[in-house]
Amino acid sequence: MWAVTGDTGINLAWADMLEQFVRPVAQALVAAVVIVVAREALRSRRAGFRQALHGVRERFWRVVFAQLLATFGVLVLALTVIGLPFALWKLVGWSFVQQEVMFTDKSFRESFRASSELVRGRWFRTARVVLVFYVISVAAGPMLTFALIFTSLPLIWINVIGSLVFALLIPFVAMGETFLYLDLSVREEEEPVPRRQFWRRGAKPVGDGLGSPA
Repeated sequence: MWAVTGDTGINLAWADMLEQFVRPVAQALVAAVVIVVAREALRSRRAGFRQALHGVRERFWRVVFAQLLATFGVLVLALTVIGLPFALWKLVGWSFVQQEVMFTDKSFRESFRASSELVRGRWFRTARVVLVFYVISVAAGPMLTFALIFTSLPLIWINVIGSLVFALLIPFVAMGETFLYLDLSVREEEEPVPRRQFWRRGAKPVGDGLGSPA
């Protein structure tokens, strides 16, 4: 009896670990497909599911693993507790790594830098939207699952419904963040945020001697 219970517990633990690994990968992949569709629509091209998959395949490792690294980095910062403010900062700053890869063909490292640069000077404006999408994607499924516990539905169907809601929200969130990315890109072209300059002690800005650049 103990062996059977122990095997069941181990199997459940392995299933839970597998789900925790597969879910972020699936989320990153589905989001990448949605971004490709949005990119092609912006270029007045029609992109079906097969064409979208082909577009993702061309940059699969960058677009998927960039998102996984961003998620993992934010999670590690959040787990340290003291790093929670930095986790929040990077959650917003790294929100567009996939869009940078798919729209501008940035490299793995450049996608993180470009996403942070795009948000720079507009962090609070970006955070208001990104955090709403984040809460929706993270909390909607579990909240619905919790509510369904008090119904007569079997537990397996409760889990299926919760997972289905989570899956349906991924394209919605990815599309919303892509629209935000495009909006920020247009704003950056029209009203670029000046870069901060830090002068070393004793150093003088290059100019005409009156404090203005030549």
